[in-house]
Amino acid sequence: MIEIKNLTKRYGQINAVNDISLTIKKARFWVSSDLTVPANPQP
Repeated sequence: MIEIKNLTKRYGQINAVNDISLTIKKARFWVSSDLTVPANPQP
């Protein structure tokens, strides 16, 4: 089993991934995310 909880990845001031959690069991997986990505991010 692989489990990731509350993963956030930032590049400078931009959140690429914000609070993603997932669990993988026997080739089945479930993903939940509160992902908000701006269409035109400003540096």
